[in-house]
Amino acid sequence: MDTSKKQQKKKKSIMPGAFGYIATKKKSYLCRVGIYAAIGIAIFVFGLLVNKFDHANIFTILAILMVLPAAKAMVAVIVFARFKTVSSDRYQAVFEATTANLSDYHSLKEVMASTSVIDSKVTLLTDVVFTSVDKVMNLDFALLTEHGFYGLVGKSNQDVSYMTNYLKDTLKEHHNSCEVKLTEKEDKFLSYARAIGANGVDDDAYNEKVVKTIETLIVK
Repeated sequence: MDTSKKQQKKKKSIMPGAFGYIATKKKSYLCRVGIYAAIGIAIFVFGLLVNKFDHANIFTILAILMVLPAAKAMVAVIVFARFKTVSSDRYQAVFEATTANLSDYHSLKEVMASTSVIDSKVTLLTDVVFTSVDKVMNLDFALLTEHGFYGLVGKSNQDVSYMTNYLKDTLKEHHNSCEVKLTEKEDKFLSYARAIGANGVDDDAYNEKVVKTIETLIVK
């Protein structure tokens, strides 16, 4: 029973880079803000009732402390609010382009529902929101293969050069140097995707650490 419950919880929690990630996180953090606010108000009112409406009591302090987790959740809401989850049609188009020249891969339904891994050497991430000291950045899609990192910039008017250099430097810091190509043009990104299978997949060249490094950058 315990094992099955743990598995159900894992299925309910969405992985960074999975389809629908931004929309799910927005709802999750908005709910948290509402819950923390409701708890804080309830504690404050309870304190007034048991202390003859004198607000100078321990319950007022506890209610004020609820502002901290509420504020943290609100910051996350603000970060995600600028960006949108990609549509299922766009996701399918990228999946089909990526698998056009692959012979063995997971189905679209499997990739969308539970994993971002198309095959053992190709990972498709979406709704990627990551931060640096200076900026909050967004990629609609990111393909990670043995040939490099290919990304489609999401929200317009982002500094593509800065994003590219930031990703390159971050990967290099983790000893995962690889080619990083970002584009704002969807047709160009799809051409990158189609080239994956055509170029062949070399097991020895693939570095799984690249995937793990990028996943750690994604805002949780």
